[in-house]
Amino acid sequence: MPRRVHARPVETRFGPCLSVDRAVEALAEMWGVAVAPSGGWCANRLGMIAQAPICRVYLTSGPDRRLCFNRQEVQWRRAPRWQLVAPKGFAGAVILALAWLGPLEAEDGLAALERRLDGKLPAERKAELAAARAFMPSWMTGPVGRSLPARDTPFQSLPTEVRRRTLERAESAGGVLPHLLEKDIWIV
Repeated sequence: MPRRVHARPVETRFGPCLSVDRAVEALAEMWGVAVAPSGGWCANRLGMIAQAPICRVYLTSGPDRRLCFNRQEVQWRRAPRWQLVAPKGFAGAVILALAWLGPLEAEDGLAALERRLDGKLPAERKAELAAARAFMPSWMTGPVGRSLPARDTPFQSLPTEVRRRTLERAESAGGVLPHLLEKDIWIV
C-alpha cells in the first residue's frame, strides 16, 4: 500500500511548482539515508557526456524506491558505499560520473572535464579530488591520479576544511577509518 507525503509547492514566476530536488533531500533526511544524483546526471553536468538523462534517478544508501511527484516518477537505486562518500561535493560528482562511465571510459571522461575547465581546476577542487582517492576503486584511482599534479601530498598538508570533510565522510560511510587517514595514508 503506497504511503503519501505532502509537500508545499514553491512559488515561481510561472506559478506554484513542486521542487523535486528539495523534496528528495527532505525525504532522504526524514528516512535517514544518503542520496546523490545518478552518475549519468553528474557526467552530463560536468561536461563528460552530451546526453542528458531522461528519467530522474538518485543513488541511495537505503532500499530501492519509486517515488511519484504528481505525474513525474523518481527512482532511488541502492548504490555501494564508496559511491556515496561525498554526495554533494565536486569529488562526489566526479566519482559518480566515473562510476557511471565505467573503467573503459574513465580517462576520456576526465579529459572532457579538463577541456571543459580549460585545464584550470582550482586548487581546492584538486585537493578534494585527491582526498577522495582513498575511497575510489583501483580502476578509478589510476586515471584520477594521472589527471592530478605529479607530486606527493601527505594528508596532513591538505587544507583543514578538506581534511575535516574527508574525515566526516569516511566516518559516515563506514569506509576507511579516520585514524588511518590521519596517520598512514598519503593521498596523490
